Amino acid sequence: MNAEAISGKIHLKHAVIHALNAFERKNNLANNLGIEILTRASAQRQISKAFEILGLKKGNMEIAAVLISCPDYYLEELSKLFKREDDVLNPNNDKLKKIYNISNEELKIYNITDILIDKTSQLIVEQ
Repeated sequence: MNAEAISGKIHLKHAVIHALNAFERKNNLANNLGIEILTRASAQRQISKAFEILGLKKGNMEIAAVLISCPDYYLEELSKLFKREDDVLNPNNDKLKKIYNISNEELKIYNITDILIDKTSQLIVEQ
């Protein structure tokens, strides 16, 4: 997924946990766990909007990959194709503000990761 739209590892882990819980409770928004993670991380109910925010685009981009219950060789194969740089998950407040329509007033009160986690959690409340 597009790493520029992720506000760090905590944001991503939160989305993964919510997606796994949604499947367990049988109130998932998508039929595929990967897409469910995308909807949760993007705080979107509509899959098309989630792809607009976090989907991969043509050309060079920084990506975030999530591996769940995969054999070790999956990570080995990914490592052959991509260079791991955890810094791509460091939040860029200006980009995230635009992507998620976050106001300066909100950022005066909360950090951006907390705002996005709250938006993700609101998906559960709205169900």
